[in-house]
Amino acid sequence: MSQFLIKRLIGIIPLFFGITLISFSVIHLAPGSPVETLAAFNPKMTEQAKEKLTQLYGLDKPLAAQYGQWLGRLLRFDFGSSFADGEKVLTKIAAAAPVTLGINLLSLFLILLIGIPLGVYGAVNRGSTADNTLTLLTLGAFSLPTFWLALLAMNFFGVKLHILPVSGLYSVFHDDMTASQKVGDIARHLVLPVAVSALAGMADIVLAMDVPRDTTMLGGTDAYVVQLITIEVLMILVGLKQGPRLNERMQEIHKVLRTYSVDTADPSILHSGWRQMLGEVSEK
Repeated sequence: MSQFLIKRLIGIIPLFFGITLISFSVIHLAPGSPVETLAAFNPKMTEQAKEKLTQLYGLDKPLAAQYGQWLGRLLRFDFGSSFADGEKVLTKIAAAAPVTLGINLLSLFLILLIGIPLGVYGAVNRGSTADNTLTLLTLGAFSLPTFWLALLAMNFFGVKLHILPVSGLYSVFHDDMTASQKVGDIARHLVLPVAVSALAGMADIVLAMDVPRDTTMLGGTDAYVVQLITIEVLMILVGLKQGPRLNERMQEIHKVLRTYSVDTADPSILHSGWRQMLGEVSEK
């Protein structure tokens, strides 16, 4: 497991530089420039002022030099200031990070709470009408673009029905509410973002369980199928499930479970099987 984690951490380095290079390139391919954006807010800005701003931000240097300077500041967590109000970008990120983290944690909880039971139900009822309906619905949910679904939800629940807010985290009169009303107010504001962000994740987990569903054809009992599905979800969460080696890994899991934990209710034996599975797979 330690070797697996080291490989993952090393793999982050080229991924990080690749993301920064693509982000930098996309920004420069976009029409306009930061100086032109500032000039749009101040029509009286002279050409001389524009040149000074261009030199100030280093926009007169070659792209390679600009990328190096930008990357160096990025590694120092110096994200500059906002062109809109002059506030530090890092301050804006710090203010928004707790809300974003909270939404992601709530979405993850909802994904696991609903996605795993649905996947288990579909696995132990493989081929049934309910399973086929569940697969069809999850495919539809997985295929929908999240931003488009969010716009539809905002328009339907917020604009037409007026039952959920479409922006912000608090109402205008939030400070005048009681403690219970404040909790309810925040909960209402979180319903749409949490539900929309969790929908694709739930569909992804249910669809990812299609591989262990095939174990019912190998003579496995319902308990055996549930064990395989649970391990499949663990693989998804720790990042083991990826690439063309998925079938090979699932075969390894199948062998381990056949040896250690099929048709047994002994938690120690089951834990031994899971531990060996994780050890064998992570060393690959």
